[in-house]
Amino acid sequence: ASPQGQGAWPAGGRHIHPGGRLGWERAARALLTLKFTISGLLEMTKVTEIRVDDDILLRWPTIADAEDIFALIDSNRDHLSRWLEWVETVRSVEDERRWIEICARMQSEGTGTPPVLVYQGVTAGSVGTESFDLLRKSCEIGYFLSEHLQGRGIMTRACRSILSFVFDTLGMNRVQIRVMPQNMRSIAIPRRLGFVYEGVQRQAQLLHGQFYDFAVFSLLASEWANQKDSA
Repeated sequence: ASPQGQGAWPAGGRHIHPGGRLGWERAARALLTLKFTISGLLEMTKVTEIRVDDDILLRWPTIADAEDIFALIDSNRDHLSRWLEWVETVRSVEDERRWIEICARMQSEGTGTPPVLVYQGVTAGSVGTESFDLLRKSCEIGYFLSEHLQGRGIMTRACRSILSFVFDTLGMNRVQIRVMPQNMRSIAIPRRLGFVYEGVQRQAQLLHGQFYDFAVFSLLASEWANQKDSA
């Protein structure tokens, strides 16, 4: 059996997608979402960090973090590359600096959440949101965690805080997580958080020259509200 570990990340890039060319009727409906879109962008640009608990902090990276984040990825390269196609594109500190510049744009545009996961003061992984669709009120969560810290519930707690922010503050309606079906540690996270298994996205990831399926999970705002009511 393949080794297992936490790692899931959206294959697509971030976007605000209105759904193609809108006719007058659809444009009128889209205008009704404008208040949400503007308020959502303002809320995201104001957030510089999310405090999960006493041990875990999510924050935006700075250029000064480039060496530490690259060292984290490089030291976990064998583990992460089993599941995540982007790992092979990170080969230097300069590559990491480019990712941090992308994060800075995402922060200024309000198209993401603080992605750097700090555990007990040390950079330990990442959990971020991508594919923000503010008109359809949906997004996707991706994550990875240093191998030696797995099994402590760290990523589950971090993802729960992200869910609280995107549902309760931003008013999202749907959050998706995609993960390779063989990655049992990673697949346990959406299940633990009450996500619904939707099915298989066939051959959606190209990894080491081979295509692999994604298991697709989603959570709706109504389901999140029911979780909170029953807690």
